[in-house]
Amino acid sequence: MEQEEIWFDGDDFDFEGSTVNWDSPPCPAPLGIAQ
Repeated sequence: MEQEEIWFDGDDFDFEGSTVNWDSPPCPAPLGIAQ
């Protein structure tokens, strides 16, 4: 649960590379929100 909150918050994707985060998470939730 902690991991999901991290990347969903925008911290993980910020330092991860955004592009990798969108493809990394198995949940389409962030993709829909971002787009």
